[in-house]
Amino acid sequence: MDEAALAEILKVKEESPFRELDITEFLRKILHEMDFIKSLLEALPKIQLVPTENKLREAVIKPDIDFTVCFNFTSLSSFDPYLLHIHDWLDMNRFTPGRVDEKMNAPHWFGELGMTRTARQYVKEFYAFFCANLNNNRTQFVVSSLPDTNNLGISIYLYEEGELINTNFKLPSQPYPMVITMKTHNTIELSLRPAELGRESIKSFRVEHKCVHDDVWLSLNVQKTEKIEVTGLNPNTSYEFRYAAVCSAGHSVMSEVTAPEKTLPTCPPVTPRAIPEMTSIVALWKTPSIVGTGVKIKQYRVQYKVKNSKTWLDKCTEGNLENCVIEGLKKKIVYEICVCAICGDDGESAPSEEIECETLGEGVSTAAHRLLRQSKLLTQWQPSVYKLQADCRRSGYPTFSLGRENPETLNKAILLIGEMGSGKTTLINGMTNYILGVDWKDEFRFKLVHEVMNQSEAHSQDSPVTVYKLNYESGYKIPYSFTLIDTPGFGDTQGMAQDKKITEAINDFLISDNGIDQINAVCFVVQSSLARLTPTQKYILDFVCSLLGNLTRDSIFFLITFCDGDRPPVLEAIKAADIPCSLDSRGDPKHFKFNNSALFAENTENETKLNHKFWAVGEEAMRVFFQWLNTEEAKGFRITRELLNEQKGVKDTLQHLQSLIKAGLSKVVEIRTTQRALQANIFLQATNKDFTSEIETYVDAVMPIDNGVINCLQCDFICHCPCTCNVTSEDLSKCSSMDKKGSCLNCPGKCSWQTHFIERHTSEKVKQSVQLTDGQKAQTYHKSCQEIERLSEELSYLQEMLSTIKKATEEVIHQYCRNLEDLYGIVLENDFFQFPDHITLIIQSEKEAAKPGNQARLRALEQVRETAQSLQKIFTEDDTLNKP
Repeated sequence: MDEAALAEILKVKEESPFRELDITEFLRKILHEMDFIKSLLEALPKIQLVPTENKLREAVIKPDIDFTVCFNFTSLSSFDPYLLHIHDWLDMNRFTPGRVDEKMNAPHWFGELGMTRTARQYVKEFYAFFCANLNNNRTQFVVSSLPDTNNLGISIYLYEEGELINTNFKLPSQPYPMVITMKTHNTIELSLRPAELGRESIKSFRVEHKCVHDDVWLSLNVQKTEKIEVTGLNPNTSYEFRYAAVCSAGHSVMSEVTAPEKTLPTCPPVTPRAIPEMTSIVALWKTPSIVGTGVKIKQYRVQYKVKNSKTWLDKCTEGNLENCVIEGLKKKIVYEICVCAICGDDGESAPSEEIECETLGEGVSTAAHRLLRQSKLLTQWQPSVYKLQADCRRSGYPTFSLGRENPETLNKAILLIGEMGSGKTTLINGMTNYILGVDWKDEFRFKLVHEVMNQSEAHSQDSPVTVYKLNYESGYKIPYSFTLIDTPGFGDTQGMAQDKKITEAINDFLISDNGIDQINAVCFVVQSSLARLTPTQKYILDFVCSLLGNLTRDSIFFLITFCDGDRPPVLEAIKAADIPCSLDSRGDPKHFKFNNSALFAENTENETKLNHKFWAVGEEAMRVFFQWLNTEEAKGFRITRELLNEQKGVKDTLQHLQSLIKAGLSKVVEIRTTQRALQANIFLQATNKDFTSEIETYVDAVMPIDNGVINCLQCDFICHCPCTCNVTSEDLSKCSSMDKKGSCLNCPGKCSWQTHFIERHTSEKVKQSVQLTDGQKAQTYHKSCQEIERLSEELSYLQEMLSTIKKATEEVIHQYCRNLEDLYGIVLENDFFQFPDHITLIIQSEKEAAKPGNQARLRALEQVRETAQSLQKIFTEDDTLNKP
């Protein structure tokens, strides 16, 4: 073979693709690709691998699956450049010599620049999305390989109901943590920040929140938006938030949980009201209606500014007073005002709604200034006190009138009843000053009722009921005339006899021709601090109820004096007394709170601050009361002479009798309760009277020791007992217990004689008698003695009250029997209640007779029988109670 042929053979060999070097490189790349695919598949555990297109088609058309998310290898089926080169080499017609190195050096799809990073990101996002939707039974996840020249290497396919809808689906990534932009007592506003990857696939968001101490997350689906509000939260409660981006196939991984965020402690205070002055505004508001658990309002911040100004000023109250005087303002300027509650470490509420208020200008005149010139000076002070010079008419009942009466003007009238010391007189004067428009800074105050020697000038022994009329004039703070029927305070030192005179006077006044035919409310004045109603108060209330009948329930109101910001304790006392009155939304007897402590208080510069606040509180209380009196027409009732005269008849007499029966039964129950308590304390007294005892015990006593005892201080050891060596402390070395060197022969340490001492006395146990006192029994004994004394006095008073009620009942029974005879011809003895069975026989006889018009007689007899049964309880129970 010549050299040319050999060279040709070598050339063909060099150009062959079957060179060992080429085959080795090809196999290396194949192994690289396999390792690359394997590592990606290992990062996708628990995900179904679909090897063929047919298997994939079967998987996506399952009827119970709505969406299929496919992790697709798009380049596994593409032709390898090296294999194409071998094919061309075998087909010599298409072989191009010299291109083997070019084919071998061409990059595979997995070797493309950035492919590894892209593949890792796809795998992470796909698997995270898979884990986030494990509980989504309508979406499945698979791995497959379909050729796709438009998406090199890897792409995510999305199938919906078996149809391929997206060959390059971008899964929504874990969103960035949300930002809290605003919060209230029950709402937190959040700003959502989805990740850029997959943003175009987001349809909505799933927002979750929970209380910090809870384990259950509450979810909320919202439309794709930048901000959302989570509502319905509890005040003063810390919450955590997280959210996920939702696409058609599922939702992304939840964002990181936000740091705990606490809602505001309360809702905003109720929209404030404002009372303008020339250089100040009194702002008044009510406590927030929603307050978080454990939250206590420490004070309020009042913010104010000139209208259209951008600069807010603020002023904080001292304590949780629900009012504030904003001073230093300009005249005739409109101010905007709002209020927020400050709750100490729990933070502040959101501000209330803003209100506008214009300060007053010069020359504003009130009715008070006009009447001042006609009034009589009582006290020269700051402020001075004047007695109003009202027109007095004493025909019938004393009537004091201010201003000229106008029949066309609306009039409101109240009947005022109260115990002595309840603050009734001050309340009347406070009402008068409010109606006339007296201002805090005025240098005067008015008295309509002036006390002289503990008795009102208006009251007399013959006419205890007094009428005050404030006829409407311009400048009044109320748009109507006001009539106040004042009754003298009951419960004075004259006892029940005087109280009975008062009740009789009230009754006489109501049935008399006094020119008043309408009363809008019966107002009972009580002190805020009373823990329980006195028997006299309950007696008067029972009397009013019996006098006015069923109309009382909707017409009696309690005017509570000496109130502070807390709930008046007397409300519980009224409820416990079972007074027939209507209740408010909180279940309390309908009432109005007053504080007149600043009415005649000094208003000098040194005393202004605190007193002014109480003045504002009192003024607001008056405003609320008179506004109610003007608008709550339905709660008024008319008492005409005709209606009052009917009370002499059977129906009203029966109502009176039933009220007395109720009062009597109430006293019977109270007496029984008191008797049981008394017996219990007598038992406690008897069982605990022996609260001292004597026992023998042993006590330590110091006894002398004959000859003494040698002790070692260092070893705490008795070395010689007794010592008969006749030695002293200075020559203990001579004791027989010491050796020649002066060391002890007996103590453990063989100590020197100098560490020893002589003890002449010892301690022994001696028997001794000791007297012991049982502290608990002694306390119980003394307390029971005090209770026995108190309960005995109370029982005596209750029995006296029951006796009084019985006496009043007997008088009404006599009248009742006369009315029955006059109206229905029913003849009964005054002791008819002793024989209820006899009345039943009369009813049966009436029914059998069936005479025309006997229906009224039957109704009357039925009432008689019911009354007899009730009366029998009082009189028979009373006999039982009086037995020992």
